[in-house]
Amino acid sequence: MRKDASNYGESCKIKIKKISIDRLEKQSKEIFKITFGSKSFQDLVKNPNALQSIVLNYIREHLTTFSIDPNEFYGKVGYKKGYEILFNRVRDEAFKIYPWLDDEYYQY
Repeated sequence: MRKDASNYGESCKIKIKKISIDRLEKQSKEIFKITFGSKSFQDLVKNPNALQSIVLNYIREHLTTFSIDPNEFYGKVGYKKGYEILFNRVRDEAFKIYPWLDDEYYQY
C-alpha cells in the first residue's frame, strides 16, 4: 500500500501547550495585528466567530508541536486532505484543552 501525504493528517502526533485564557487571547490578538495590521483586526472583530478563528490559528501556529513537520508534505499526493485532517485534529484537541473556544460548549 502506498502511503501518501493524506495519511500524515491521521498519523502525525500533535501536542498543544496550555497557557492561561487571558494570555492566549492577548497573544493571539497581538500576533494577528502584527501579521495582518490593526485595520484588518478591526474588520475581523465585527465577525462574531473572529476571536475563535484568531485563537485557533494562534494555537496551531505557535502552541502546537507536530511529530513530523507539516511542510515536508506540501505539494505531495494527498497533502490538501492531510492538512484538512490535521487541522481538524488540532481544532478538536484545542477544544478539549480550551473548551470555551467550542461553540457547542455554550449550548449546555
